[in-house]
Amino acid sequence: MTTIISERSGIQVFPERARVVLRVLYEAYEKRKMLFAYTVRSDAPQTRFRPEILEVGSLAHLLWLFFAAMTDRRDLSDNVYAGHGRLRRSRPQYYEEVVRGDLSQQEEIMGQLQKERISMPRASSVNWVKCSETLFTTFAGNPMNLYEGRTIDEIVDMKNKKGNQIPGFGPKILSLLALFYQELGMTIPRDAFPIDVHGQRFALSTGIVTVRSTVRNEQLEKILRPLFSTIAREEGWPMMVRNARLIR
Repeated sequence: MTTIISERSGIQVFPERARVVLRVLYEAYEKRKMLFAYTVRSDAPQTRFRPEILEVGSLAHLLWLFFAAMTDRRDLSDNVYAGHGRLRRSRPQYYEEVVRGDLSQQEEIMGQLQKERISMPRASSVNWVKCSETLFTTFAGNPMNLYEGRTIDEIVDMKNKKGNQIPGFGPKILSLLALFYQELGMTIPRDAFPIDVHGQRFALSTGIVTVRSTVRNEQLEKILRPLFSTIAREEGWPMMVRNARLIR
């Protein structure tokens, strides 16, 4: 079946092809074939580079993931989480309430991000202080509360209506962080599926979508995230890690 998403943009999506391709991909993951023969969940950078001092599932762990994910863009994820592993050891206060709304700390944070070679240090340092203010004021210091009873789209709508109180968090990062927290016991929003440029290229190269002209990343993301998340739910693909410790 072919669905024309936009006559103007010339984007077409093929839902049944998407289902077939994702089934093959999921089967390879389950049976550890092809690419998945060489990698496992524990190889993920947010797992490999977690500072040893952080107990898995603890509030300190949730906060570390929150701020690390906020800066996970335009860089290799290994660089991002390795840098945050070092930064958490040397500057634990950055991941605590002490940063909340303190504009004077932006320059210092930026310098440390530069030192750890985490991309976009200036923008991330500005976002860090603002997100810390929102996190500890609106969500009681627990980033899981951000997702409580909300879909990814609803979080984005809330963010836009309230003056972007969580800068740095778009649909991709919100979905990515939701997956991290799901491994720790949080129920995942039904529309959480991180779609980055690699996911978009995958969809284009496998014929899940076709385009007749250049399109923006945001256009493809708005198509692929609900499509992929819906297929995953309908296929009943399990994503929850059982018996994980959950901190509320």
